[in-house]
Amino acid sequence: MNRYRITTLVDITRSKATRSETSELKQGQQSNFNTLIQVIGLRANIATDYDPKQDEGRLPDPWKGRGTYWTYEFEPERADGFLDGNNPVGHLINDLNGVPIVDGLNNSINFDLPAFITKGKDFNTTIQILD
Repeated sequence: MNRYRITTLVDITRSKATRSETSELKQGQQSNFNTLIQVIGLRANIATDYDPKQDEGRLPDPWKGRGTYWTYEFEPERADGFLDGNNPVGHLINDLNGVPIVDGLNNSINFDLPAFITKGKDFNTTIQILD
């Protein structure tokens, strides 16, 4: 089974907030996480996943500088669901690009366009296959 990693500057904390949650922060975090899961679900069911991990400090490549970022790893039920030509994550990159987010949460970078951006010079999200 393939394992994927999404690294993003968008706050995708799985806060487990429900409709009765009064914290706008927790609601926004859960909303961003739910959005990510829904986009993945367009092409694959998630068989195994792990809570997103938040890290702070030096940003991972290809970004430069310091800030806060999240990594989310998951395994879909079937292999090659995101394969586009020779790119094993091509469809997921295309599907996620431009999808709106809730901005102004615990992310250390404010975005000109409040969306997951996976393409171009101002991207805030990368996707890779681990195995």
